[in-house]
Parts: sequence; C-alpha cells; structure tokens
Amino acid sequence: MKWAACFFSLLGVFALNGQHSVSFLNTRPSSVETFSAGQAEQSGVAMLIPFEVSRGMIIVKARLDGQPGSFIVDTGAPLMVVNKAPEATAKQTARSFASAIEYAPEIIGRFQWAEMAFQNLDALALDISHLEASTQRPLSGMVGYNALHLYEVLFDYRQNRMALYNPRRNMLHRSATPMLEVSFELQDHLPVVRIKAGAHTLLFGIDTGAGVNLIDRQWLDKLPPELLVLQQAEEVRGMDQQMQKVPAALITGMELNGHPLDDQMGFLFTDLQHLQTNTGLKIDGLLGFPFLKELVFSINYPKRKLYIWHAGEPR
Repeated sequence: MKWAACFFSLLGVFALNGQHSVSFLNTRPSSVETFSAGQAEQSGVAMLIPFEVSRGMIIVKARLDGQPGSFIVDTGAPLMVVNKAPEATAKQTARSFASAIEYAPEIIGRFQWAEMAFQNLDALALDISHLEASTQRPLSGMVGYNALHLYEVLFDYRQNRMALYNPRRNMLHRSATPMLEVSFELQDHLPVVRIKAGAHTLLFGIDTGAGVNLIDRQWLDKLPPELLVLQQAEEVRGMDQQMQKVPAALITGMELNGHPLDDQMGFLFTDLQHLQTNTGLKIDGLLGFPFLKELVFSINYPKRKLYIWHAGEPR
C-alpha cells in the first residue's frame, strides 16, 4: 500500500488564556468497509453520542478491537489513527512543523462506536502521546473521515453531544429548519468553506481537531490593516517537538455565505504553504474550536452541505 502524507500539527500553544492544541493531518483517504450501521440509520433517527471537550478537542468513548478507549473526533483527519509507535519495519515519514515524524499504515479489525461497527478500517499507527499530555488522559486514537463520510454529523458543543444521521432521510431536517445552509467543497477528506474578509475570499477547512483557528501567514500582509487587531505572538510546538513563535491577531468583518461572524475572531498566522505543495490542498486556514464552540452545526458529507442551527435546535 502506498501512502502520500503530510502532517501539520501544532501542539502546545501557550497563551495568556492557557494551553491549546491543534491537530491536522493529511494523507490519502482509502476505501472503508462498514456494516451494522443499525436500525437508527435505516429509520433516520439519530445515533446520539455524548462527548467531552478537552483543550478544544472532542473526545468520545468507543471500542477498538474489543478494548474500550477514548478517541478524538477530528474532521481534519482522513483516516482513523491508532495511538502507538509505528513498527520499525513499516515506518514511513511525513512532514510536521519543522522536521520529519514517523507513522505506519495500519488496519483496524473492528471499531465499535455508538450503534455502529466498522470492519477492516484503514488507519495510521502514530504516537499521539503529546495529545495525551495536552488532554491529560489516555487516548486510544482518533476518529477520522473514513468513519464519518457516510453520514450527516451533528456537533453541539453547548450540550456536549454529537449525532450521526442518515444523510438523505433523517429526523434532523424534519423537526427543524437550519439557520444557515452552506455548500462546501470536499478537498480529499476536508470540508472547505468560503469566507469573505473585506474584498478577499478565503478557503477554510472545518477542523474539529483544532483547538485554535489558523490562517496562512501571507494574509498578515494581504488583509487590510483595518481588519486586523494584532495580539501578542504565541509559542507553538509541533509533533516534532520544535518550538516556534507565530503572530496572532483578531480579524474583524468576516462573513460566511453573507452571514456575519463574530466581530473579532482570533487567528494564529502560520505557514500553510507546504500543505498546498505536498498535498494539493488549496486552503487558506483551518476553523477550529474558537469558531465552532458557539455553533450547533452539522456536516452532511454525501450532500456536501454545512448546516448551522438555531441554539436549542434540533432536539
């Protein structure tokens, strides 16, 4: 099996308001065999899943090959991740913030989550002990695109719950009307939306594994100065453990599909050019926890739709 991969992870962003984490990885998605999606999917009733939030990351309970564990749900991850050091004979390298990291292809025999069971899932063996240190809990891995892409996935940070729905026939849209409906582009595994900032239109990936919002460093110079409120630079550490300081700023006047966003939304400015060079992704940034935490939203992968719901809906 051939893997073309580029990892981009910022871990340990030390700011005045505490430590944050961002995890984004990119590798070629593969096919997935699933079964037993359950009666809930067939009827359109939601499969409800409680979660915790730690350092801006969603953590759920599931079973990996029969063993219970905690998993980060990451829409920025194309595959499942198994938290373990890759075997020497299967090691491959990928780029992180400053240097190389090591991973290996993996096959998960059985993954049980909510009312679903998956078999023969492609995955990556990757040491994510840095995320365990950040969240202060043991982690068995990460849930990525190949476990989500068949569903409409609802995220509700206010009630600490998510839900998986049949993407074409579900109670979610029968019981409520979304406040905003936005078409997104699926770049490999990543839902990408267009956001206006002044006269510019930028492409942002929706990343539930990101504890902060990121934007490519070039926009620090390209955006009109009146849209930026510069903040103190923040220190970040990648999976390679290299430390860097990156600029930070609040950006004003941003709009999603004509809908004004928070008047001042915080971003870290960092180099994302290697994502375009090495993976073909064409994004200007990632929208993480500071953006998503105020929303009740759902991602319908088959329909390529992002829905934003009124607070308290759907029920």
